[in-house]
Amino acid sequence: MHAERGLKYELAVCESFGNRRAVWFAIHATELDGVDCLTTDTGLAAVRSSVTAHDELTWVGASLSLLSELGIRDLGQFIRAEQGAYAVRIKDRWVYLTQFASGTPCDANNLFEVRSVGRVLAQLHRASPEVLAKHTPPPSRVADDWLIGARERASYWRLAAHRFRKGTRGEALRHLLRSAEESLTRAEKLGESLWGERVLSLARVSFGYFAYLRESHAVYLNEARLHVDLSVVNIGDLLLESGVGNEAGLHLLAAYQAVRPLSPIERDMLLAYLCYPHEWAEQLDELTRGNAAFDGEKTMATLKRKGEWIEWLEERFSTPRKERSAAPLSTDKCAMAPRPSEVTDIAEPGEPLVSSSLPSSPEPPLSRVLWRPFPRR
Repeated sequence: MHAERGLKYELAVCESFGNRRAVWFAIHATELDGVDCLTTDTGLAAVRSSVTAHDELTWVGASLSLLSELGIRDLGQFIRAEQGAYAVRIKDRWVYLTQFASGTPCDANNLFEVRSVGRVLAQLHRASPEVLAKHTPPPSRVADDWLIGARERASYWRLAAHRFRKGTRGEALRHLLRSAEESLTRAEKLGESLWGERVLSLARVSFGYFAYLRESHAVYLNEARLHVDLSVVNIGDLLLESGVGNEAGLHLLAAYQAVRPLSPIERDMLLAYLCYPHEWAEQLDELTRGNAAFDGEKTMATLKRKGEWIEWLEERFSTPRKERSAAPLSTDKCAMAPRPSEVTDIAEPGEPLVSSSLPSSPEPPLSRVLWRPFPRR
C-alpha cells in the first residue's frame, strides 16, 4: 500500500463502492500485479487512482461497459460506485475500481498468447465505430498524430549527427536517419487519408500488460487505458516487440486480420510506421546530449535485416493468396490452431468476427500455414 494511504482512505474507498465489509490487501505475486486489491462479492477488484479529469474516466468506463455488451469481455471493467459513478473523489484524486484477474504476464514468444492478444486487439478496433458513435471521446483522449512527434524527434537527431560522422557508427547513423526520413515521407502522404479511420486503441500496449489466466486458458487485460488513435500504432508496437522477422509477429498479424482485415491504406501506413527507427529512438536521443551509445556494426546488421523483413512483409501484403505455397510450422505446444473462422494468411483475410471468449482447453497445433516464413539466418 502506498505510504500516503491509511485506514481512513481504505474506509472511504470501501464505503463509496458499497464494500464496507471488503478486505483490502496487496498482490505482489508477479511483475504484472503489484496492485492494491479488494475482495468483493463479485471477485477481486483493483483499486486505482488518477489525477485524470473525471470526464475521461467516465468515458473509459462507459466505453468498456459497451464493449462488454458487444461480447468483448477480455478487458477489465470499471466497477461503479453506489451512486452509479465510475470514479469518486477522495482527497485530491479520482479513485476507481476495475475487475482484476491474477495471472502471469503474456510472453511475446508464446504463439498462443500472441495470437490471443492479436484477436483481442482486433476485436477492440473492430468495435470502435459503434462505441465511438455512442460515446464521444474527450479531446484529451484523442492521441496526437505520431508523425508530429516523430518528425520533431528526427530533426533533433539530424542536428546532432554531425558530431558522429566517422567509421561504422557514422555510417549506421546515416542509415538510421535515412530510415526515419523514408518512414515520415511515406506516412505523411497517407496521413490525411487515415485521419477519419482512428479507432479505440490502448494508450499503452505490450504483451506483458496482458495476463495469461491458466485456469481458463485465456488472456485478460486488467487495466485498459483507452484512447483514440490509428490502429497501426498498436499493431506496429506489438510487431516490433515480437522481434523483426520472428514467427510470432506473423501469428499476431494473422490472428488480427482474421478478425479485422487491414485496409490497403492501413497496410501502407503500418509499413511506414515499422520503417521508423523506433528501436533506436532512445539511443538516438542520446546523440543530442553528446553521447553515441550504439554499436555501429551491430546496428548496420540489424537495420539490413529489418529492411529485408519490411520488404518481405510488403510483398506478402500485395501477393494474392492463390499464389502462395504452404510451409511447415513448428508444432510447439504453445502454438494454437486457428478456428474454422480464422485465417492464418496475412494478406487477404476477411472472415467473420470470431468469438471473444477463448477455448477452455488448448487446441491441437497447426501443422501448415499459408505464408512462407521470413528466412532465418
